[in-house]
Amino acid sequence: MSAPWSGRELAVLRRHYPAGASGACLRFLPRRSKRAIIVQATRLQIRTTRKERP
Repeated sequence: MSAPWSGRELAVLRRHYPAGASGACLRFLPRRSKRAIIVQATRLQIRTTRKERP
């Protein structure tokens, strides 16, 4: 199990995920995987305007 998400990580997700999806967040969240970012964004109901690539 991974560590809980910090307030800073959640702020990055809320700021960068809507326009850039997981790819935009990976640079700022080096300890989180692409999948973890997508899962957390889904849990928080943060939507993106971009399509995810496998």
